[in-house]
Amino acid sequence: MGNENRSRMMTEGAMMVGLAAVLGYLGQMLFTPLLFLYPLPFLVLGFRQGTKATIIAVLASLGVCSLLFMPIAALSMTLSLGIPAIGIAWGIHQGRSFGEIVIVGGFAALIGFAGAAVLFQLVSGMNMVEYVGTLTGEMQTVIETTVAAQTNLDAAQAETTLAQFTAMIEMVKRTLPASLLITAMLIAYINMRLMVVVLKRIKTPVPDAPELKLFILPQGMVFGILAMYVAALFLEYQHYFEPGILTQNIMILGMSAFLVQGWAVVAYIIGQRTKNKTVIVLIFIMSLIFAVVQYAVLMLGMMDRFFNFRRLPSTKV
Repeated sequence: MGNENRSRMMTEGAMMVGLAAVLGYLGQMLFTPLLFLYPLPFLVLGFRQGTKATIIAVLASLGVCSLLFMPIAALSMTLSLGIPAIGIAWGIHQGRSFGEIVIVGGFAALIGFAGAAVLFQLVSGMNMVEYVGTLTGEMQTVIETTVAAQTNLDAAQAETTLAQFTAMIEMVKRTLPASLLITAMLIAYINMRLMVVVLKRIKTPVPDAPELKLFILPQGMVFGILAMYVAALFLEYQHYFEPGILTQNIMILGMSAFLVQGWAVVAYIIGQRTKNKTVIVLIFIMSLIFAVVQYAVLMLGMMDRFFNFRRLPSTKV
């Protein structure tokens, strides 16, 4: 019986390694967003076979991917997306809650990003700060050339357009840490959700993932964000950081958290009135595209923290 179980585990592991390698190859060569799904096969395997099997599968996939495309790219992908898979599998078998597992996976992804950045510096001789500066400088040059080529713009319009693009590029540079943290959490959350769906499809008993409409931020979140913002203002005032670096990143993280709670309120309220989820999806998409809708959903999420529109009990993560 032991040999039979071992054989089944090896077969399942080989299938998941192959699937991960295919996702990695397609993501590298054809459609980059597929890389977000690279951890999924490892999570399905890890839930069924344990954390040790996840680690072995990640290393095996690294070997296969190194044969399919550049070994450096394979190693960078494994650091960025394989490490969070291991972290999530560990959290699952430690009996953590869904929210705690997402946080563990998100921070594991950040560790992976840091490892990939170190690898990039070792290979290229350029650190990520210099690389981002060079990349944004090239973008600035391209934008200046494009605006200058627009004959239908007078000097004032060209200057205004160029100033807007310059401000946008500067904002992207300043808020890169918040963007990386949000991306890391999204990787963990999306793959956890999809893992539950896949395991249900293959008839594996798995706890239901929490519904978005019941999502509620932890107690003290508002005061925690406010305290961090005030501390950031003090550090910037003392010139430990360039003005705006910390405060803008904290503001984006806080707004993102309340936007998610706003989505939850929208999903709850509309779900009470109709089973059709099309309206909910449309509002979600509009809140990402249109600033007015985004601010409305954001304010709804902030007000729900105080007025509890859904009459839900306060919960931990």
